[in-house]
Amino acid sequence: MSPLRWLLVAGGFAGTLVIIRPGGASFHWASLLPIGLVATNAWFQVLTSKLARTEDPVTMHLYTGWVGTLFASLALPFVWIHLGASWLWLGLGLMGFAATVGHFMLILAYQRAPAATLTPYLYSQIAFAMLGGWLVFEHVPDQWSMAGMVVIAICSAGGAWLTVLERRSSPEPAAA
Repeated sequence: MSPLRWLLVAGGFAGTLVIIRPGGASFHWASLLPIGLVATNAWFQVLTSKLARTEDPVTMHLYTGWVGTLFASLALPFVWIHLGASWLWLGLGLMGFAATVGHFMLILAYQRAPAATLTPYLYSQIAFAMLGGWLVFEHVPDQWSMAGMVVIAICSAGGAWLTVLERRSSPEPAAA
């Protein structure tokens, strides 16, 4: 990775810190969960991109799904809350189905394109999370959170722009 790409990664992390605001009045230990989620998700993305080059997508998806289900099941005794309404179960099922299809599509995408090309598209999660938070929980991010999201989006767009420049400057292989 080039120094500019590392700078963009650091900028994205700085945007995350602006959103979380460690040391602020509203900061508590649960605020570290998003950082853990980002680290886990980054590891998962790297592993998926590496395995997608050599493994069958259906087999890989099946094994990752079972391993994820196993680890998530270990946490159930600590987080279980009885869901009485059937629409909540339907929502959970829909969420699981969407995640399953999304992960399979991600495996297929990693087979066809490098991670640097796909990563900017993954940042669209920010907009969808904000939209979902507004529609479901009626939550609108404050100005600092919006500023952090803008920094993350700018760094993501910079990464996409850098990928385009690198592809244009790399020599095309000679036709046989």
